[in-house]
Amino acid sequence: MLQTINANKAARWFMIIAMAVISIRIANYVSLRPEADDQYFLSALKNIGLMDYIIQRYNTWSGRASLEALMVLTIGHSWFWKVAIPATLILLSASIARISESKNILLMTFIGFMLLLSVPYGINIDAVWWITGYYNYLLPTAFVAYALSVMLKEKPSILERVISLLSVMLFSYAEQTAVAFIILSVVLVASARDKRTPFSIGMIVFCMINFVVLMKAPGNIVRLHTETWRWMPEFSEYTLPQKMALGFEKVHQVFVVAWNVPLIALAAVLFFRYLYGGSKSISGWCAVIVSFAFVILSFISSVKGHALSRDFFSPVFITADKWSSGSTFASYFFIMLMIASAAVLILSARTTVRLKIVSLTSFLTGCITVFMVGFSPTVYASLLRVDYVFEVCCIAAFICIMREDKAP
Repeated sequence: MLQTINANKAARWFMIIAMAVISIRIANYVSLRPEADDQYFLSALKNIGLMDYIIQRYNTWSGRASLEALMVLTIGHSWFWKVAIPATLILLSASIARISESKNILLMTFIGFMLLLSVPYGINIDAVWWITGYYNYLLPTAFVAYALSVMLKEKPSILERVISLLSVMLFSYAEQTAVAFIILSVVLVASARDKRTPFSIGMIVFCMINFVVLMKAPGNIVRLHTETWRWMPEFSEYTLPQKMALGFEKVHQVFVVAWNVPLIALAAVLFFRYLYGGSKSISGWCAVIVSFAFVILSFISSVKGHALSRDFFSPVFITADKWSSGSTFASYFFIMLMIASAAVLILSARTTVRLKIVSLTSFLTGCITVFMVGFSPTVYASLLRVDYVFEVCCIAAFICIMREDKAP
């Protein structure tokens, strides 16, 4: 017994020290880029006051008022983001651990932290390590997870409620995180009667109000026209099905991007949890086969750049020659099967109904946040940073499903 206690203490200290050391390394690694957005926001307030700047941006370019206000006020202080980036990663990891309702918060926080670091480099480089990207992706995503963890808590403190309400003022002004919070919180409140509290409903309404303020910004129209001309002049002529096709192309890309560890880990844990305890069915066994095939094909594609053929499981965007390739559409169909299979396996897992709902909604919401990028002319220009919310949703689903707690 004493040896077990000592081993547990050693494990806890190892995880704490490891996260601390990694955080220090991150603080030493991150820096401003010598060009583009970092330098623009660094000098944004040189000849204009904060309120005038925010009003100008709101009317001429972007409705992300609160995020940009925080950015221009703090980006010039390197100590702030050197501390904030690793601290936000830990906050995000801890919030996911709390959402999973695990009894071992530290272990789940550590696993979540390591998975966040294993997000594909092409995503992390612009969503976490890029200073401007931190303010627009990592920071609001972490506050969404924190707010949801507070809503799930049985009796959150007054301080937690206040911080959650303040966090809404940040994540509501980023399109993907606002949509993610609205979907997840509405499903949570709708599926759990004990969560239909004035606080939870107030959070949802407050987020929706701020999201409307974001979307109604006159600058959004200016930006749409400018970005369309710059990146995709034909975008204004696209029909709804064509924009939906662009959205699914982005979803396909994030599923086949090289070494997508969080997604591969989710597919693997769904596979093993079904084999060792899931509710068996014909659809479940079919889903297991697809999940296993996805893991294998992901490894092959990560090594070779594609799997089975040049256009199958390839992260390269659609091109004129790929449209005529049957392998391209076979790859699309397989990813559709994988999404459906993940949903089946989550519902088959032996865990609580609440965790099934959280896991499934997180996974599907992640897909939606990527799909919605297809309705922007910067669908290709945005590169992989728009996939960050998806990665976090996969990690949340993984943490919830991997728990050993069995359903009553």
